[in-house]
Amino acid sequence: MGGTPYDETDDGAAVRVPSFADAVMFPDGVAAWLAAHEPGSETSALMGVLDPERLSHAGRVDLLVAVRRQRAWFAATEAGLLASISAHAAELSPVPELAFEAAEADVSCALQIPPRTAGFALDHAVTLVNRIPTTHRLLLEGRTTQRHAMTLVGAITNISDDRIASQVEDAVLGKVGHQTPTQFTGTVCRAVAKFNPKTDAQAHEDAVKERRVARFAHDDGMAAVWAYLPADAADAVMVAVKAVADQSKAQAPGDGRTADQRRADAFLNIALRALNDPGLPKAHGLRPSVHVTVSATTLLGLDELPGDLDGYGPIPATLARRIAADPTGTWRRLITNPLSGTLLDRGRSTYTPPRDLTEHVITRDRTCAFPTCTRPARRCDLDHRIPYPTGCTSACNLNALCRRHHRLKHQLGWTITHRDTHGNYHWSTPTGHHYKSITPPLSDPDPPPDLDLSDAPIRRAGPGPKRRTLT
Repeated sequence: MGGTPYDETDDGAAVRVPSFADAVMFPDGVAAWLAAHEPGSETSALMGVLDPERLSHAGRVDLLVAVRRQRAWFAATEAGLLASISAHAAELSPVPELAFEAAEADVSCALQIPPRTAGFALDHAVTLVNRIPTTHRLLLEGRTTQRHAMTLVGAITNISDDRIASQVEDAVLGKVGHQTPTQFTGTVCRAVAKFNPKTDAQAHEDAVKERRVARFAHDDGMAAVWAYLPADAADAVMVAVKAVADQSKAQAPGDGRTADQRRADAFLNIALRALNDPGLPKAHGLRPSVHVTVSATTLLGLDELPGDLDGYGPIPATLARRIAADPTGTWRRLITNPLSGTLLDRGRSTYTPPRDLTEHVITRDRTCAFPTCTRPARRCDLDHRIPYPTGCTSACNLNALCRRHHRLKHQLGWTITHRDTHGNYHWSTPTGHHYKSITPPLSDPDPPPDLDLSDAPIRRAGPGPKRRTLT
């Protein structure tokens, strides 16, 4: 908006920084000024004063640009802070591995992100701040976006030679201001190929190191299993799946399943055969298994409360009932608190928990007791919250901790202060911060409001879900 007291002079110098009063009186002019000037704490405060409803369309577009630049400044500031945490991690432990784990745990809890994500955030911040500082400065000035910067970070992470990393950065930054993230990704890839060429064998060897299998949850009780494998290994998997699918078709000529459905079922059958192998390694003396928790009232058809599939989450009642009807599994009745849905306690006096107590704690905790960790409890250690023999070997004193967070508790000064009546663990850190690890209830303890259970046999048996273990 022309004529405002903070307009630039002919030589481009600003007369003064806009004030809060300017933002009220000349909102479009202030928005235009914000869009053109370097972000920071002052501009952040001004943006909070501007009301989008008092801006013209052009003013709203200018404010949008300003917000994007401010977001970049915050991202650069956070990266600098994370890099500093990493640089001073040695203060947390003289052992480098433990020092990084402690820093990772602090970041994980503070930002409420998974530990692995926190580790990536620390590594990426160090790369951005220390290895490509020009990109970090551009981000701090709001002249690029976090997505552009992270594209470059990801591209040079595996380039150990700092000289080559600098060459890649110099080659691409001239285009960062006028390319979309997708276009910039192509530019970065071409620069990496130019300055860090690899033979086909080297490229394949590096790719093989990234092989992995992952599961992704979808709606409607569905999930996807994704595998990144060498081409020959992927072919072997598909040949096996197709062979089992063709075998099922030959054995049942009238089978109405589609080819895709047969292959999906074949994939599952191969996995189930492996799961039933008696030679598989055991954790805590228990065979690998798949668990589903379902309310007894749902099994009786009295309600449609969702079941809970371990590692996935809520599943439709119909699916839970179908799993419950599978004759190959083993039923176990788990008694829960009728008000909270958590398992009831029971004690033992020996250091090593017996099998039934082990199963109880693993089933109750479901995952590692650390606030942001989702490692399944069956793959964790069982830790005495109060060390034995001061603390007894009982459900109230045992909790599941993955090996990394077990070390955090015993070697780095993190403590579980208590487990509350809702089954949530409360942690304290050496820095004096406090966090809560919320344990989801095994079942919804509240029946539907219009449900009358006066004649249901489950009332005589006592409250609690039943758990199906597929072995």
